Amino acid sequence: MIKFRTDGTAELLRNIEQFPKKIQRRIIYGALRDASKPIVKATRANAPVETGALRRSVRPTTVRAGKYGPVMLVHVGKKRTIKNRRTKMARDEDAYYAKFVEFGAKAHPIVATRKLLKLKSGRFARRVRHPGTPKQEFFKRAINTQAPGATQIFVKQVRARLTAIGSARSL
Repeated sequence: MIKFRTDGTAELLRNIEQFPKKIQRRIIYGALRDASKPIVKATRANAPVETGALRRSVRPTTVRAGKYGPVMLVHVGKKRTIKNRRTKMARDEDAYYAKFVEFGAKAHPIVATRKLLKLKSGRFARRVRHPGTPKQEFFKRAINTQAPGATQIFVKQVRARLTAIGSARSL
């Protein structure tokens, strides 16, 4: 987990705490959503493209973490929205292999569990040796380049939302 501090954050948090919980969540989640946009954009731009599934499956998610408050995650996974009763998922783009692209994979044997493995060449084998893959670190590059700007966006959005709510309350 990468943490960043900016000047005036403690003051902002004190200002947020004077509002009811529902408004606090609205302020923080909205600011987190806006702050995650440049990281998501950079992650998609850095993601290697073979089929495009990895790039399409990068999305932000807000999580309620108990000790530290709300946390914005940028992850690769299924979009879990229900369209209607007939279709349970809306366009599954699950790039389960993202961790292997990000961190790489060591060379390892692949052994057939039932019958034979069918290779891309059309031949069959009981056992093959996977050569491994080098790490590509597309998430890490996006975080390192965009996180300082994202924290500034977060602080700016919180301030803007606080002033908007403050001016609406004075009416």
